[in-house]
Amino acid sequence: MRTQSILLLALSGLLGVSGSPVLAQSAPVPIEGPPPDADLVSRLVASANGGNVADEFRLGQLYVRGRGVPTDETAALGWFRKAADQGYAPAQALVGEAYRYGQGVTRSDATAIRWFRKAADQGFPSAQSSLGLMYAKGLGVPVDRVQAYKWLALAASIDGNWRGWRTTDHELYVQRRDDLAHKITTTEIAAAAKLADGWEASPQGPEPQSAVELF
Repeated sequence: MRTQSILLLALSGLLGVSGSPVLAQSAPVPIEGPPPDADLVSRLVASANGGNVADEFRLGQLYVRGRGVPTDETAALGWFRKAADQGYAPAQALVGEAYRYGQGVTRSDATAIRWFRKAADQGFPSAQSSLGLMYAKGLGVPVDRVQAYKWLALAASIDGNWRGWRTTDHELYVQRRDDLAHKITTTEIAAAAKLADGWEASPQGPEPQSAVELF
């Protein structure tokens, strides 16, 4: 599977089928309607080069989808990495997926785990679910079914919205949790539930706002 496919699938799950963002000036970019023109892209690049996290993430989306710019997997991942390095959980989750599948980077389960954990600690459900799978399968970490169920349960507990983000993957998170529940003991489930109950998301700043009006 190519990098574009990994990132595009992940974005589709994060944004929902329509891709319509809840917050007009936050990072999600609409996938419907006319693509941004050259002037708007130029302003996004200038803002992103200045360190605006939302616009770094927006440029990554444009390069993944080929909207207003040529489809470019390497450029997309580069912009997502910049946003991830600044602590933006959706970008951290996408970088984790890239390392998990070795698309655009050298495959590394350990590095994928590190990025998933950064986003999962902020309560980002796709990263929590991916982290749970890594623990369940022993990828990058020893198999730990209690930790696996904890993270899968946390992902499933979110109703499909995270700080204005909509996801179409909530049913998948629930299915992953329930599938694991059939394979582990009630004692393990109870231990995981206790960990999940005591878990708190790490402090987060406000949702980053774009410096460029897209619509």
